[in-house]
Amino acid sequence: SPAVPSPAVPSPAVPSPEGVGDLDRYSIEWSMRTDGAEFNLGVASTKLTGRLVFSGDGDGDGDDETVETQVGSIAATQYRMHHMGNTGVNKLRVFDETQEGLELYEEVVKGWDDGCVEEMQGDLQVINRMVVDPAHRGHGLGLFMIEAADIVVNGYMSAQILKPYPLQFEGHIRYGSSSSYGFPEPPGKNEMSPHSTREAAFANAQAKIRAYYTKLGFEIHDSTEYMLRWNGCQHPSLDKAMRK
Repeated sequence: SPAVPSPAVPSPAVPSPEGVGDLDRYSIEWSMRTDGAEFNLGVASTKLTGRLVFSGDGDGDGDDETVETQVGSIAATQYRMHHMGNTGVNKLRVFDETQEGLELYEEVVKGWDDGCVEEMQGDLQVINRMVVDPAHRGHGLGLFMIEAADIVVNGYMSAQILKPYPLQFEGHIRYGSSSSYGFPEPPGKNEMSPHSTREAAFANAQAKIRAYYTKLGFEIHDSTEYMLRWNGCQHPSLDKAMRK
């Protein structure tokens, strides 16, 4: 499933560069990719990647006054829903490229075929992954990347959708990895920490990340684990969302 991080305050052990959190110091470098094979499907989807770059102060020894460093990233897939409807493209073939896409089709998109809904009028932008480095967390920069993806890249009368999953649990639950992406280590499965404790910690982390995305107007879609917003209506202010 797509994984996006829960909000977190940087660990005291992680140094915070001067100017961290000041939006004027950040930029996003976008890149898009359309595979040749997509033309056989009517160019129905595009891969989108954004690099979050921080402009920090130089060390004073060189000519450069600032040093740019990547401190986060966002990955999304843009599905051309209106185009698919107009050209009769088989939506299942388009979404069946990945397991995550097939899951999205079965739980959300398939139901839209039964009638005319707002989300079918433009594009559907799926946020696949979004990560912010530990030293730059706690300032709403994840919200900035998602809002920018919608305003800069997403189509008119289009939707954004994501499936929040706390990254600190991703490696442990899915891959047995020791990585927790800079978040506090989640409870393990042992005699001192039963499985129920881990489940409670996961539920708490998931509730926090869902509350985080409601700041931008995302809402739980029907009875699924997906959260969706449509840009045909007014969204909450990014500035206010980042300051909450």
